[in-house]
Formats: sequence, C-alpha cells, structure tokens
Amino acid sequence: MVVNLGMSYRSQMGWVPEPSDWDSVASFLPLLKIFYGATLRVSGSLYITSNVYLQELVGISVLIKKKVLSNDVGVSLMASGMKKKYDKYWENVDNVNLLLYIAIILDPRRKMGYTKWAINQQYDSEKAKYLCDKVMQTLNDMYKLYVFENPPNESIPPKTSDFPEEVEDMDSDVDVAELEFEKEVGSCVGVQGKNEFAKYLEDD
Repeated sequence: MVVNLGMSYRSQMGWVPEPSDWDSVASFLPLLKIFYGATLRVSGSLYITSNVYLQELVGISVLIKKKVLSNDVGVSLMASGMKKKYDKYWENVDNVNLLLYIAIILDPRRKMGYTKWAINQQYDSEKAKYLCDKVMQTLNDMYKLYVFENPPNESIPPKTSDFPEEVEDMDSDVDVAELEFEKEVGSCVGVQGKNEFAKYLEDD
C-alpha cells in the first residue's frame, strides 16, 4: 500500500506500521492460532469432540502460562488477562464437568495417565489430587451401576470335546487360531483378580 499510494496512504491511515509493530503482531500469533484451531475442532460438526475438548483446553492453559512469563511486556499483559478469564470458568474444580475427563479415560490412547497429567497442568497439587480422586470415584460409581444393571452371565466351562484334537484334519475355512485361543485362554478371561474396569485403566 505504501508503494502504490505513497504519502496518500499515510494521510488515509494516519500512521505507517514500524518494524516493531509487526514484531508485536507476530508475537501474538501463537495465542491466536491455538484459539482458532481449538474453535474449529471443538465446534466443527465433522468432529467427535467429547475426547478432544479437554486436550484443547489443556493446550490453551499451558500456552497461556508460558506467555504470562514472556519477556515481551505486551504479550505478558495480554496473557495475564486471558488467564483471569480462563480461571473464572475453570478455577473452581467443583464446577468442572467430570465427563470431560471421563471421555479422555475411555479413549484407549490416553486413559488415566494422560488424564492425571492434564489435571496437574491445570491446577495446583492440592486441587489436582482432589479432582483426580473425584474423577476416579465417579468412574467407579458408573462402573458399579453398569454391572448392577447388566449382571454378567454365569461362566460355563468350555467343552473340550468340541475342539478337534488334531488341527491338521480340520477344514481349511475354520479359524484354527481362534479355536485354540478359546480353548487355552477363553475360559480364564475375567475369572480372577481385578475387575475389567481396573484392568482397563492399568493396561498400556
């Protein structure tokens, strides 16, 4: 615009950006970019958002904390203002929707390890422990309710006679591996030890 309009650009705009102004704009871009990306992913109709909402929320929290410590005074002030607004909605752990964390735990890629890390990123140690305990208690209550309303079937001992003694004599279209698995492992699954929910949480 300066090249095309020359001095008329200055008269129309009142001022011409200095290199320091562009530096300031560039320093704000990381914050604006993460908000823009989070908005697209959380509000997009083509996304399943229940298990990504918390990840976006924690990402925003982590970035804001880093920018508060920025050497750039302008960035630090803007981040401080953002943190106040963030804390207004998320500081009180009693008002947090626990389903945000439960959705992450039920994502087999994340489970409890990621959830604990996320909570520790958001809150101090006292609040983090309180929220972790609250999430686990809610999960256990949900599991107990599920088991109560959906009682497991009584285990029936497998009939070993149903399995061929020699797999070489079986038809080629029979899944040998599946039959062998059921014979050796199937009858032992879920019989002893912890319930399925506890095993899920501990499984890597």
